[in-house]
Amino acid sequence: MSSKGINRDIKNAAGTLKGVYQVNGRHEAGNYAYAIVVSRFNEHLTTALLQSALSCLAQHGAKPRQIKVVWVPGAFEIPVVANKLAQAEKHHVIITLGAVIEGETIHGRLISNSLVHGITMTSRENNLPIIDGVVTTDTMKQAEKRCLSGEESRGWYAALAAMEMAHVMHAL
Repeated sequence: MSSKGINRDIKNAAGTLKGVYQVNGRHEAGNYAYAIVVSRFNEHLTTALLQSALSCLAQHGAKPRQIKVVWVPGAFEIPVVANKLAQAEKHHVIITLGAVIEGETIHGRLISNSLVHGITMTSRENNLPIIDGVVTTDTMKQAEKRCLSGEESRGWYAALAAMEMAHVMHAL
């Protein structure tokens, strides 16, 4: 597949559409630079997310020099660091990793909403993909399932999405 996209037939509910131009990413690290912003809060979970993301990137050809990892105290701090990284214009994609678990108050929901708003605004303002790999759950058990599952984890998925988006953005 060319880095500028591919032409191929696609099918939809109405049948085959011949000659439709498509832009697709791929799960290949390429020569892109990746930044990963990781929350230390719930560190046993976020470390597992990071390990999964790094393993995925490495398995798909990324070299250590292509990856920068920045640790922050909690999920609330992720957007400002992602924004600083985006403005530096040294990375093709930013991955955000964290674990927000709802407690007895709505604090977790407020953190999650603020985080999503912040990374969405940063992504749009800087025309840079920011992958939301922050796990938000009601219980620790749910968080563990999403964080500690290796190739099935949110960290692995975030790395796959980052590679795909790097190729898509390059093709556009």
